[in-house]
Amino acid sequence: ETMQVTLPGATYPKNEMIDGVWKRLEPQLASLPGVKTAALFSGLPPVRPPNMNDTDIEGFVRRENGPIQNIDYYQIVSKDYFSTMGIRVMEGRVFDDRDIENGPTTVIVNQTMARTFWPNEEAIGRHIRPSNGPNSPWCTVIGVVEDVKNAGIDRPAGTEIYLPYRQVYGAGQNPMYVAFKTQSGDPERLVSSVRQQIRNIDPQLPISQIKLMDDVISEAQSRPRFLTLLLSIFSGVALAIATIGIYGVISFAVARRTKEFGLRMVLGAQRGDVLGLVMKQGLWLTLVGVGAGLLAAFGLTRLMASLLFGVTATDPLTFASVTAILAAVALFACYIPARRATRVDPIQMMRYE
Repeated sequence: ETMQVTLPGATYPKNEMIDGVWKRLEPQLASLPGVKTAALFSGLPPVRPPNMNDTDIEGFVRRENGPIQNIDYYQIVSKDYFSTMGIRVMEGRVFDDRDIENGPTTVIVNQTMARTFWPNEEAIGRHIRPSNGPNSPWCTVIGVVEDVKNAGIDRPAGTEIYLPYRQVYGAGQNPMYVAFKTQSGDPERLVSSVRQQIRNIDPQLPISQIKLMDDVISEAQSRPRFLTLLLSIFSGVALAIATIGIYGVISFAVARRTKEFGLRMVLGAQRGDVLGLVMKQGLWLTLVGVGAGLLAAFGLTRLMASLLFGVTATDPLTFASVTAILAAVALFACYIPARRATRVDPIQMMRYE
């Protein structure tokens, strides 16, 4: 379950006052009966605005066509954020009671951040200075976590850093999201208890966007799901039209050769010979058509790439299955009229023609 808590600026004008609320709220949420873990954080994935903050990275050397010192997402979090949201730690550690006001300033990065700025190198122990001026302290990278979608589930993860709200770079963060994971049962039953804990701190605090995380993800999937459905419908219609068109054209072309088949059989050709001839010619036409179609399809994949999620525009399975269907239809369209023509008596066929 997630919700957003906003501290009014008139009531909480200073960072110290804002931080005091979060410091009181965090342990109270974690101690509620039925709550397994609880966390505070600044941005709700998988759809949130980018920060695009300039960030000093120690030892960074700008390369042509390489990355710049700008981070897509800043996330201010409490120590239990990663366990609450189910984000795996790939290297190092997460925040704990060492990452407080008077402790060494620390930061956690995601895998994309580590790959972007330290490819094939160790990220742990590196130093980052968020966008707070040249006199601000450097943060030591203490952990690398798996990527989290922030720009939408159909978009790349982007670079992201995590900062503890109890240290200088997280000070005064407002508003904050609250998330909690239950030990068992329906998390919505605990919403009233969480609300009460917030009201105990300040009855006037606005609480909004109360949602299950499943609902948040479902809403984020609505646009790509609609585009996928639309694309599937048009693709299905296009495949049906192509199938009907190929069958109609090829079967008509083969049927028009009925007189030729009869003449061949009168001159001594066997039914199997005629049928084999038609199938070979049909196979050749099919190969030419499939080849031309594949070249055109590969040339247009860039137009479709933005509408696809979880599959590449040149997905081999998709291309293979569509090619197999169209090839089978073409060969079937050759076989049926040719088989029908070869089963008719050639003398009667010639007399009729």
